[in-house]
Amino acid sequence: MKTLSMIGLFAVALLCVSCGGSPEITVGSGTTPTYTWDSGPVRQLTVIRGTLESGTTIWAIGASGDEIASPVTHGTVPSGATELTQAYTGSPEPVLTAGADYQVWLERGEGERVFVDFTAE
Repeated sequence: MKTLSMIGLFAVALLCVSCGGSPEITVGSGTTPTYTWDSGPVRQLTVIRGTLESGTTIWAIGASGDEIASPVTHGTVPSGATELTQAYTGSPEPVLTAGADYQVWLERGEGERVFVDFTAE
């Protein structure tokens, strides 16, 4: 019985490692930065000039499930993803404006959302 319990605990530990935690986002330099994150694929990536409350969506990509893997370069739609910007603002901005403030958002299928603020260089 003790062996079975240890096997069960090991299986739960493996499941937790594979599901990952909240992604930590890193934004590269330049006006077409690379967005990288840890803890696995996401369902949507959205870039907003300003903030979610008072900004404009300038680039967004999505997939039917958590299928967008890190890294992603701004303006380049990776395989398996779809351009979504037109649904928000009409036209994507494939190049950021140097000196402007932005937020990049990641969303997983279960509704988990995280973001980071950054200034384009």
